[in-house]
Amino acid sequence: MSKELLDRIFMEGKTEEEKLELERRITAIFSDIGRFYHERRPVDDLAVQEKGLELMNLLTEVFELEYFDELEEISEGFGDETLLRTKVLTNEVEAYLTDILSKVREGR
Repeated sequence: MSKELLDRIFMEGKTEEEKLELERRITAIFSDIGRFYHERRPVDDLAVQEKGLELMNLLTEVFELEYFDELEEISEGFGDETLLRTKVLTNEVEAYLTDILSKVREGR
């Protein structure tokens, strides 16, 4: 992993306030995605797609597009483990989120 990507992951250069705000926004998106999953909304539902796009925009803000390829390459090395794994997301919701992000990328 490059130092630049590592700095992005740990949000180097951002104030504690900015870091907390980004974490709050990401957690809120994950919460909404979890709710959509439990409501059995399809990944092509407009609200689901908008939330997926919101997450993509936020990730782009944090990582910038130039680091996405490196992130994907690293994530492939994890096998069944992924970089999205958090205490907020179950395996099922994580798979749902992966499908949402794939659909969002198709639309770009």
